[in-house]
Amino acid sequence: INIVVTKMPFAKFDDICKSVADIFKKDFHSKTPVTLEIKVDRVGDKDLSLTTTSTYDFKAGSSLGNTLSAEWNGPNGFKLDKLEFDPKADGAWSTETSMEVPGVDGLKLEFKGNDSNKSDLSFIYKHAQATVQGSVDCSDFKSFNGSVSSGKDDIAVGVGAAFKQGAPANFSATASYTAPKMFMGLNLTNNFADVKGLFSFAVDKTTTIAATSTYGTVKKNFGVNLGAVYKCNSNTSIKAKVDMDKNVDLSVKQAINKSLTVTGWTKVTDFKPNSAVFGGKIVLG
Repeated sequence: INIVVTKMPFAKFDDICKSVADIFKKDFHSKTPVTLEIKVDRVGDKDLSLTTTSTYDFKAGSSLGNTLSAEWNGPNGFKLDKLEFDPKADGAWSTETSMEVPGVDGLKLEFKGNDSNKSDLSFIYKHAQATVQGSVDCSDFKSFNGSVSSGKDDIAVGVGAAFKQGAPANFSATASYTAPKMFMGLNLTNNFADVKGLFSFAVDKTTTIAATSTYGTVKKNFGVNLGAVYKCNSNTSIKAKVDMDKNVDLSVKQAINKSLTVTGWTKVTDFKPNSAVFGGKIVLG
């Protein structure tokens, strides 16, 4: 008897190749050199948590930035994913909420907006055969987008489309194949004009190597990024990446204990040591 196991539910369209994308995105140098994030769970209410994030860039005339956000698990499947105040943002107040629809298994409604220029209402429906998403900009109802992802066994595929009033439709597609130690993905965006390949391979329990390649069929531009993750132990990891523009990034992440994580990073441009910039992030809670 042959038993075929299909992985369900399927990842959202944007998450199909997320595992490799995160290798090149997380824990590297950002626009803000120093970040301090403090999270406090169960503030008065066991379902309420608060997070404060402070940033500073050391540049002349720069000021300390700070945001305050809250999360709350409400009744009947309602969740306040984020209520954030950032005085430097266009929309000082922003919010993200979600709710599981009673009586409809797998259906969730989400809202993301601010008090300036954003008001997006979306849904995500997870079925045994597919995951379906859709969203609309409720501020003017001029933009819509949707996607469907599905697959079988270790193969995942997805298609998406974005529509905006006064502009042509924009279509995209993605696919991935996952093996015990290997991942391969492909993204086609901007009406399939831009191609991106993603690859990762777990050499052993401590080392993972990754690569991405991009090609624009319109501008005929080609790019390659190489990355690696090395887990020194259960509390320490080192990441590195390099691209064809001669940018080199390196980061070290250390979990001091369950409530304290410190990450330090540096970036060198054009292979010139004197161009090195540094930064770090401290997370409490």
